[in-house]
Amino acid sequence: MTSSPVLGLPFIASQQSQPEVTHNTALLMLQALQLGAEGQQNSPPGSPTDGQVYVVGAAPTGAWAGRANCVAIWLGGWFFVPGFNSSGSPIAIGAAHEGLRVWRKDLDSLTVWDGTAWEVYPPLES
Repeated sequence: MTSSPVLGLPFIASQQSQPEVTHNTALLMLQALQLGAEGQQNSPPGSPTDGQVYVVGAAPTGAWAGRANCVAIWLGGWFFVPGFNSSGSPIAIGAAHEGLRVWRKDLDSLTVWDGTAWEVYPPLES
């Protein structure tokens, strides 16, 4: 399956059977960026509900292993932003994703990926 090179959103292939599945998956991945994340953590919650979003921590475990700093959404299974490349390998979040924004409910604040880490915006006064 082909996908967008930066966010890994799945593309509909020519003559694909059930193209609505691919289309809906891409929409749900984008929805994850609009819902607001519950918080940032390294391990998935035990009983997530559909539509819950989390920012994956820097040292993920379990079903999140290998997806450090990605955005995870539960939809009967874990989906990640960025997703997978056209070869089926996970896309690691990095410099190409600079400016990606996620509302953090636990902080009641916007967080922005600066190319290497999630930063609170505007920066908190110290």
